[in-house]
Amino acid sequence: AGPAGLQASVTLTHLGYDVTIYEKQPQPGGWLRHGIPAFRLPQSVLDQEIARIVEMGVNIKCNCEVGGSLSLAQLKAEYRAVLMTVGMSCGSDLPLFEQASHVEIAVDFLQRARQADGDISVPRSALIIGGGDVAMDVASTLKILGCPSVTCVAREELAQFPASEKEFTSTQALGVSIIDGFTPVAVSGNKVTFHHVRHSGELTLEAENIILAVGQHARLDTFAEIKAQHNIIDTHNYQTDDPAIFAAGDIVKGDKTVVYAVKTGKEAAQAIHHYLEEACSC
Repeated sequence: AGPAGLQASVTLTHLGYDVTIYEKQPQPGGWLRHGIPAFRLPQSVLDQEIARIVEMGVNIKCNCEVGGSLSLAQLKAEYRAVLMTVGMSCGSDLPLFEQASHVEIAVDFLQRARQADGDISVPRSALIIGGGDVAMDVASTLKILGCPSVTCVAREELAQFPASEKEFTSTQALGVSIIDGFTPVAVSGNKVTFHHVRHSGELTLEAENIILAVGQHARLDTFAEIKAQHNIIDTHNYQTDDPAIFAAGDIVKGDKTVVYAVKTGKEAAQAIHHYLEEACSC
């Protein structure tokens, strides 16, 4: 029940279908609820939007994880079409940091801060490895919560920086130090040594907390019947090899942004509508 699934449910409801969403978490919203900082999306705004969707007639079943006791085969038997919008909610780590002190995965930190409504202990200094929008969200959150020293180090140089310009600029404006073009090569306790990706420069930084924002992935291993490569499900117009199963959101090719997820949710819903209309005309 993240941005792709919620948008798909709205579009399908407008097209006249009865829609049920299965959500493994206690509350719907996906990354909107558990990842995006509250200063960007207040929970009250999200709650109002979800309430509006429920009032439209969408049935949201929380604490229901598909792939465990509830299988895709069971859903196929009950529904005419199934849309998978599993988000990339699992953060990636780096083996280099296995023995480092006070290391946390970025998505885990964001979820912890969001669930506690910002009421968490904040380090005196933080070092963030990564330069995407998630890294910027972590850095901004730490600054807003009162961390005096926040530094982001990314292997990409500024010309290819992964974070959006808006996120980059707003994070810098909060006083976050952003260092580009360096990749970690050694870790000792809470000290990290970096080498420049093109030059011979070396950099060693020390921080009370280290946060890894080096990518995310989805848990797709429980969906053995669905073909996936590198955490992306192979689809044609959002339809998988199984004509009754569709996919949208982070697990299809394209940008990993909320705006793009909403776009895929709407388009996947239209693809489902086209599929069901053809099935009825046969």
